[in-house]
Amino acid sequence: MTLDDVLRSASLTVTALGVLSAGAVLARAREVRLPIAVLLDFLLAAGLLRLAVAPAPRALASAALIIIIRKIITFGFAHRTAAPAAVRPVPGFVGTTPGNARPHVPVTEERR
Repeated sequence: MTLDDVLRSASLTVTALGVLSAGAVLARAREVRLPIAVLLDFLLAAGLLRLAVAPAPRALASAALIIIIRKIITFGFAHRTAAPAAVRPVPGFVGTTPGNARPHVPVTEERR
């Protein structure tokens, strides 16, 4: 068994582990963003292992494409799910924006 065979087997193993890990993260997190990031990280690792076997233009293009896809997807999810600063709640305060936030005072029977 040569080094190329070991790297090819490792690449396939990393790909399979990536699919399983992404499935486990999806089952646990119940959202799509994190499992996709996990899967793309594993696919990138597998692509780099394939690149180590034979630095061919196709293997290099495959690794570069995975990096580009991961950046685009994570960038899109980050901007789609993040609330603008003007509407983010301030932790520990009642109100919707930092400008109108006031400390939270629990209502007791005496104050009613």
